[in-house]
Amino acid sequence: MAINPHWDSFAKQHAWFLPASKRVRSGELTPPGNWVPSDRVAALFPRLTRLWAKAHTSRVEIDEADHVLFSWQGAADVSSWLAPAPGTTADVPVLPVHRTLLAEFGGVTERSGEPDGSWLMNSNESLTLNEARRDASFILEYSWAFD
Repeated sequence: MAINPHWDSFAKQHAWFLPASKRVRSGELTPPGNWVPSDRVAALFPRLTRLWAKAHTSRVEIDEADHVLFSWQGAADVSSWLAPAPGTTADVPVLPVHRTLLAEFGGVTERSGEPDGSWLMNSNESLTLNEARRDASFILEYSWAFD
């Protein structure tokens, strides 16, 4: 797979996430509108669909795990989301609307070049199958904050 400028920008900002020990292959940069969700996902998530319509996409393989890099070229920089490949949700107790989304879009595991105030701020993963498998028991570790 060939290297592309949007992947180069993402990788440069994520050197900590992509050490030399990881095997990474990135595909070519495709133009906006190349990745299109189903009509059902588009109807459920119209704003997200409009955002995807403006995104370049690149297939990326990291240690044999498939991903898609969604990227948007700005005036001075590239903003991007790294999304894992969709997975099966049969064993995960999620809402039907989230199950529908996860069938086509794997969520966001890493991001770069995001604007201040992004809805993704302070999150490690968003909308992913991995996060959906977690319960909320982690909040017990912060019970001191509610005393």
